[in-house]
Amino acid sequence: MTRKHKIEFDVVIVGAGMAGAMAAYKLAMRGAKVLMLEAGDEVKSREKLVDMYARSSTKSPDSPYDGLVAPQPDDDKSGLQYYDEPPTALFKSYYERLVGGATWHWQGINIRMLPNEFKINTLYNPSGLKKGYFDWPLSYVDLEPFYCDAENEMGVSGSDEETERIFKKLFGAYRSRPFPMPPIPASYMDKQYKRALDGKMWTPPGEASIPLAVTHVAQAKNSRMYDGRPACDGRGSCIPLCPTKAKYEAIVHVEKALKAGVLLRKKAVVTHLEVDPDGTAKPRIRGVHYITWDGSRHFVSGKVIVVAANGIETPKLLLSSPWGNITVANSNKKRLVGKYLMDHPVKSSFGLAKDPVYPFRGPSTTSDIETMRDGVFRSTRAAFKTSLRNDGWLLGPGALRGSKFAAPNGPWRPQGTVLDFVVNGNRFGDDLRNQLKDHASKQILLNSATDMLAYEENAITLSDYKDRQGIARPKISFCLDPISDNYCLNAFKAIFSFHEFVFDAMGTAADDRHHQLDKSNQVSLAAGWGGSGHIMGTTIMGNLPENSVVNSYGKSWDHPNLFILGSSVFPSSSTANPTLTIAALTLRSINEIELAIRE
Repeated sequence: MTRKHKIEFDVVIVGAGMAGAMAAYKLAMRGAKVLMLEAGDEVKSREKLVDMYARSSTKSPDSPYDGLVAPQPDDDKSGLQYYDEPPTALFKSYYERLVGGATWHWQGINIRMLPNEFKINTLYNPSGLKKGYFDWPLSYVDLEPFYCDAENEMGVSGSDEETERIFKKLFGAYRSRPFPMPPIPASYMDKQYKRALDGKMWTPPGEASIPLAVTHVAQAKNSRMYDGRPACDGRGSCIPLCPTKAKYEAIVHVEKALKAGVLLRKKAVVTHLEVDPDGTAKPRIRGVHYITWDGSRHFVSGKVIVVAANGIETPKLLLSSPWGNITVANSNKKRLVGKYLMDHPVKSSFGLAKDPVYPFRGPSTTSDIETMRDGVFRSTRAAFKTSLRNDGWLLGPGALRGSKFAAPNGPWRPQGTVLDFVVNGNRFGDDLRNQLKDHASKQILLNSATDMLAYEENAITLSDYKDRQGIARPKISFCLDPISDNYCLNAFKAIFSFHEFVFDAMGTAADDRHHQLDKSNQVSLAAGWGGSGHIMGTTIMGNLPENSVVNSYGKSWDHPNLFILGSSVFPSSSTANPTLTIAALTLRSINEIELAIRE
């Protein structure tokens, strides 16, 4: 094919997170000339991030990254709020604009989707009457070898024995290759959970019983030296920062990509894609327009354009890119770009074990319970998995130090903190010290995350409000269950029952159980839930252009040289943290991108 304009790069990649960095590295190693454009800044010094975190009074997930991240959804209403959405339907997850992306502050849990999760519509909605159920255009068998490749690229620690004994037996989730590393050792607290729960049967209300097993979490943390990075030594600050680089971060592949000859332009906010005006039914994308932080505007062209942002920024970019009387990659009659936004809603419960379990040792999670991840119940409610957190009540009522004074009966009273014991308990000296020691040694936290269905009503569109660079902000319409099937709310009822079952097993007294509350200090199903930071959907993949934005390789149905990588292509959320599936899909797409370069 003859082109009328000069092509500067073989591939232009928008985004320097994990998908973008991994694709850039792999393509450069095959001889491609690659440019990465990243909206955020570059971390100059890990030591500086550690220092910023140490000095932070809040120790929040974004505390080490002051000045480096995008405006957050819960900023004040003075015009700085980034998301444009009704305050009653606040989307609970946010993200970073930073070279290396969200893996700087991710927890590192790196598990696979289950085989049945690729076909939830076929299995759990056979009549096709219920909304939100979508099959993937590929199977577990198709992706399994790329899961193995991704685990080797990232460095994943896990248990081959537990996979064979539990996950293959229960869910058919086989492995064709072993984990690169043995699992991160279980904490003392994990062993107490295992003693109390392993082999027990839990019966959800109105459902069949489910066998329980406490298992090691597969995670992208080194259990030994791997890929030039040290073994995890249990600092416990996985969120928001690993101080030693034992946890995988996309900066690993950014650095490899740069060594392979990839060019990186940071502080480059892409404004829109330009369609080649050649008059064909499926025109190519000519190139990318971007603005730098100093306000200057630029254009760069490429044979192939890869959009590797997230489930909010990717559709926002496509919707900002005109193509005739529609927008890029959006010729579908239903205009699917931006639709089917998903997350993993989380319900948390906090309790005190009968005997000391000694939390605050090791990474934030080393074991979990995953046997509730699939079943026939998915025709009426979401599945979930439960993380057994090692960080006590840090994410709930408050860290041990406390962050604010609160009335004894106020909502979200920071129980168990120094401030609570002093102000509300009138404790001082040895009495205070002993109470803190006893309380902290028994704190347990259960974090249960559900899948979501893909509802068309949950969507990203363009806001009339602009950001600081004059670019339209994302407008978000989002609700857990926008229709009346209560898929997530029914799962929350099951989670409440399960957390109570665990508390019973751990000897937690009735007065020492605290479930995630709403603002009225009530145990609420509809309120009092959190986001996982797993932004999925909005440019979903499928077998046909009638029901999707891209094919199974992330290739646009509308533009032969446009690929979309990342979790925005997910047609369902599954119960798995999305990172490993993003990496596997990225590796699976490399050959297709290389073929497109040659066209």
